[in-house]
Amino acid sequence: MLVGLLDSYPDSEELRYFARMLARPKAVVREGDPTRSLEQERAWPRAHAREHPGCWLAVSGGTLVAADADYGSLLATVRQTVGAENVVLYFQP
Repeated sequence: MLVGLLDSYPDSEELRYFARMLARPKAVVREGDPTRSLEQERAWPRAHAREHPGCWLAVSGGTLVAADADYGSLLATVRQTVGAENVVLYFQP
């Protein structure tokens, strides 16, 4: 349904926004050491994620690397700091 609306109204910023928000998430499978524990990356959001409502969070080694409401801005920041392959991303509603 939304795709049909986007075809009819290609210049609509609101429709493009909702299409992005409602799109199925894309996962990336990373080849590497399957025994690496992500416990630190899981512990940080349990303890602190509520401090960043409505934000995407990038966590590496139990440390917050970046937090931003805009996913694209968050990825740009992550790529400038530690690289996208070293973080776990979360969304805090």
